[in-house]
Formats: sequence, structure tokens, C-alpha cells
Amino acid sequence: MPVAAAALRDIGAAPTSTTLDPHHSVGTATTRLAILGDILPVPWLNVVISVGDIVLMSGIALLVAALMHRAIPDHPQLTAAERDGLCNRNAAVRCVRR
Repeated sequence: MPVAAAALRDIGAAPTSTTLDPHHSVGTATTRLAILGDILPVPWLNVVISVGDIVLMSGIALLVAALMHRAIPDHPQLTAAERDGLCNRNAAVRCVRR
């Protein structure tokens, strides 16, 4: 994957082939689709990331948020009125209605 030389300089790394692992190379003027490579410097982490990394991290964050959303199950010991009362009192809880 190509890494932007300017982004490497922004994080304080020298844009040489010895600063990169075997899966990355310094992008040049002839690199095709360089915009998909690592072009965004993150100085406080001392890394360079790509747009795809941001999309991936956003998707994981949305998945975790969706999995954390709590639902009140349809318990047989709760009457319909009790279950509706729980749903109406706590707007943050998603109620399962059948």
C-alpha cells in the first residue's frame, strides 16, 4: 500500500523504504490510486492512516453501539400492561412488541 511522503514527514518519519514494513511503500508521482493509500497523518499516534481505515473504524463503532442497545424481552411473567409501562417510562430502552 502506498504511503504519502508528505504524511510521513508530518509525523516526523523520514520517507525512506527502511521506515516502512514490507506491505507499505512510499508513494511517488507515478503511483496509481494513491488517494486510496495511507495519506492522513495522525501525529499524536505517530501513524499515517487511509480513508478506508476511517470507514472501517466508523463501521466498527456503529456495530458496537448497535450491539449495546438494550431491549426488554417479551417475558411471560410480564403482562402487556406492565411491559407497556416499562417501555413508556424508559425512552432509552427499545421495547420488543409483537
